[in-house]
Amino acid sequence: MQEKVAITENTNVGELHDELLQIGSKLVVKTAQLISENNIKTFPQKDLESKSAPKIYTETCKIDWSKPLNEIYNLIRGLNPYPAAWSFLLNGEDKIKVKIFDVEKEVVNHSYTIGKMISSKNEIKIAVDNGLLKIKSLQLAGKRKMDTKSLLNGYSFLSDAKML
Repeated sequence: MQEKVAITENTNVGELHDELLQIGSKLVVKTAQLISENNIKTFPQKDLESKSAPKIYTETCKIDWSKPLNEIYNLIRGLNPYPAAWSFLLNGEDKIKVKIFDVEKEVVNHSYTIGKMISSKNEIKIAVDNGLLKIKSLQLAGKRKMDTKSLLNGYSFLSDAKML
């Protein structure tokens, strides 16, 4: 059983996760059936240089807004849907923890300060080095995950709102 999954820069990581979950579960069932039928063929794996992935801690999921656009974009995509990249939002006197799930990047020149939040009725963008990060879905502390437009229907940001 060999299924292929096409991965591009625009692949939604949450969707990829779900698709691989389905493929993996089918493979586990098929493998268990082959073992129970004593019909499994084994072969040695190639001796590849093993690399260990670093353990993910809460602090390593925090977004450093001073990093370049691509680095932040890839961090958010890599941690979506779990454990999710996060940041603090400073909106007036309120400091709120925010998990960020889906984003788009815009490579543009701007004069905003790093971390500045630019919001309209339909979108939220964060100013970063060499571009803007458009937030498509997020979760405020104590709230459910939602798309940006839904959040903006009931929540407003002050003109000096920023991500820390």
